[in-house]
Amino acid sequence: VYLQRWNGISGGAITNLTQAVHYKDAADVTEVRTSLDAPDIPVDNYGQKLSAILVPTETNDYQFAVAGDYATELKLSMDAFAVNAKTITQKTSWTNYQDWNAAGKSNTIRLEAGKAYYIELLHKADGGTDHASVAWKRSSDTTYSLLPVTLLYQDAMSAGVVKPAFLAHGNNFLIKGTTAVGTKVTQVAALDPQ
Repeated sequence: VYLQRWNGISGGAITNLTQAVHYKDAADVTEVRTSLDAPDIPVDNYGQKLSAILVPTETNDYQFAVAGDYATELKLSMDAFAVNAKTITQKTSWTNYQDWNAAGKSNTIRLEAGKAYYIELLHKADGGTDHASVAWKRSSDTTYSLLPVTLLYQDAMSAGVVKPAFLAHGNNFLIKGTTAVGTKVTQVAALDPQ
């Protein structure tokens, strides 16, 4: 799970984060985490994004829950690309830490075993105790649980969903000995699915 945090953004709404000029800049803090869980830290007035690739091992209908202090929003893409992520649930007021009864809950969503899904948690903290967590349950479950660490990957490449083009394809070029120095032979482009 990849965490990005932007400090110095006041307000308690997700839009305070996403519409802040600073949000378009590089994050103040980045770290790799093992879950979609961000316990309280001794900082106020920040916003953060936790993103991952989720690869379920069981085809089933799942319901997601998001809890936090203050506002939280959960997005899910039906593929591994962040650009396709849609908001599936949100909570605009605070909850106690991992209080799934008071959490924002999604509709039931069918996920397929072995398929990669981009998932993103946005969290806006103002003052006081701050936290954000995501849980899920299968249609047959009675309680929510945090998403298993073994199903979350930092990005599509570590999940094995995409391979770098230079590893997936090989090209040979025959260049004449009279070709001028600085001649462009090929161009490499990269796509970051997140």
